[in-house]
Amino acid sequence: GTLRKCPELKWRISEPEIGRLSRQSLRLLEGLAPVVAPEGRLIAITCSLEPEENEALVERFLKRHGEFSLLPLEGELDFPLERWIAGPGCWRMLPEGDHDGFTVHVMVRRRPGIRLAEPPVAARPARRPPIEAGGALDLAFTGFSY
Repeated sequence: GTLRKCPELKWRISEPEIGRLSRQSLRLLEGLAPVVAPEGRLIAITCSLEPEENEALVERFLKRHGEFSLLPLEGELDFPLERWIAGPGCWRMLPEGDHDGFTVHVMVRRRPGIRLAEPPVAARPARRPPIEAGGALDLAFTGFSY
């Protein structure tokens, strides 16, 4: 609903602005990456359908951080949400109802020593006690918005 509520954004958002937002989003992902636990998930959410802010951004992040990979979402989402799976690790909702669309990328951090060609471990890790300062996160979110 952002564009619907603020239609002037269509005229303010330019290619250079999308580039700036993409670079800012990459810095957010890179800032969270070190605190994601092995087999923990890093989730990038945008209220955008632009490839520069989504697929291209995640591709750049994954090239820099080989310890992360996209998590296949088949079987991870409940039935009504499965239809929005747009590719490996990508869930996208197109404009409908009261929203203008958004994109979610789910990445998982591999355990040290796992080769890049191997998929992430399917079994969930055992529950850990609550995180204390300086601990690793099982789940980290980044949200990008205008």
